[in-house]
Amino acid sequence: MNSEKQIEKKFCDKVKSIGGMALKFMATACAGVPDRIVLLPNGKVYFVELKREGGRISAIQNIMFEKFQRLGSPVRIISTEKMIDEFIAEVCEDVTSI
Repeated sequence: MNSEKQIEKKFCDKVKSIGGMALKFMATACAGVPDRIVLLPNGKVYFVELKREGGRISAIQNIMFEKFQRLGSPVRIISTEKMIDEFIAEVCEDVTSI
């Protein structure tokens, strides 16, 4: 099983490999924000929370993620290498469809 740090590194490396950036999201005045803002060449932006396999989001994260969704900015929660690959496949479709 991978640690959250290992998942985060693999995720960031994969995003970089497709020409994107996975920036650390640090909102010091606002608890519960996702770990990463993902910027892709097509101008798409994704918010991603990374967890170790079996990791759970906290109550404050759940509240914040719901607020993001109401604003039209869904948050992806990724905790396995398979989920990383699925995310990359999905966003690569978005990049190539432009």
